[in-house]
Amino acid sequence: DNSFITDDETIWSVGIHQNIIILGISSGKAKILEISNNEEVLLSSTYLLDESGVSFIITRDEENAFIAMSIEGSMRKFTLMPEFNAHEVQHGTPGVTVVRAMGERIVSGSLNGTVTVLNEDCKTDHVCKGHKMPITALNLFKNGKGSSDITAMSADQSGEVRIWTLLSGRCQFVLGNYAGMISNVWPLK
Repeated sequence: DNSFITDDETIWSVGIHQNIIILGISSGKAKILEISNNEEVLLSSTYLLDESGVSFIITRDEENAFIAMSIEGSMRKFTLMPEFNAHEVQHGTPGVTVVRAMGERIVSGSLNGTVTVLNEDCKTDHVCKGHKMPITALNLFKNGKGSSDITAMSADQSGEVRIWTLLSGRCQFVLGNYAGMISNVWPLK
């Protein structure tokens, strides 16, 4: 049943936590659905982030929360327990193309070639600059046993790959331009 979506809306992203589903909608709304004990899906709430569309939903299971992000960088954190609540977090870098999360960090890549690092409160720690083209791929990996020791690997439209230390926001390595756009990056073990 698509009764939660109007004819002029499209689902762009989905997040699931226990019996809660959050839909990121092309109209800029985040729609919160709840699955009842008898397995009926009920529309719990609707929130407008901005008109650009909700492209990314990040689940934060350890916090019983979701974070919704629009293309234009608007972010809202939805806490589920002890009661449902929506918190405006910040307006980040516009033109978000990719988002990844690991531990307490959320990292986004943008059309302007920046990689933005957000902390556990969803506030900007660093804006990493160096790419000259839009970010097309982003991945995070642990560099050790510590939860804060996270490295990001980003690629841009020209094929340039950069490796960033998230604690400092500094670029550690630039890997040569590869032929064409890279759509995914993954570290070798």
